[in-house]
Amino acid sequence: MGKGPWLAIGVVRRPHGVRGKISVAPLAEVPGAFLSLEEVLLGEAPHQARTYRVIRVQFMKESVVLQLEGFPLQEATRSVGAFLWVRREQLPPLGEGEYYYQDLVGMVVMGPGGEQLGVVKAVLETGDSHVLVCRGSQRELLIPFVRGIIKELDEKQGTMVVDLPEGLE
Repeated sequence: MGKGPWLAIGVVRRPHGVRGKISVAPLAEVPGAFLSLEEVLLGEAPHQARTYRVIRVQFMKESVVLQLEGFPLQEATRSVGAFLWVRREQLPPLGEGEYYYQDLVGMVVMGPGGEQLGVVKAVLETGDSHVLVCRGSQRELLIPFVRGIIKELDEKQGTMVVDLPEGLE
């Protein structure tokens, strides 16, 4: 499983004010991922996105407000729902045991005996921990993303081994 060069770090919620600023719902750690932004792509996917230079970043209660160069109010209004993409190397380095959600999606999930349980389709934030949505041929599993349950994670192979507690099996 290869990592793409682009990561989505936010979704445009709405315009902010009348000068073309946008309110962004973060998909990455705030403020870390947003502090050093110089340039971003805005669109549904990186290959369909436009590049903008970041002029200003403001941190609000549950959002990040960005001012982009050459970005009028009309463009801000049309951009609602679009993803904010950055190059992976623009982001601060990850610590040990830290992963980008996008890198977990698509991983094959296996039980301790090597049986395939399914594929990670999404990552949900649930307060203190995160939950992997794993879809198999028979059912969907919600797997807490915590050390005691995630036994191995091999990013190069795109696999993880889990040991599910009773009741989640």
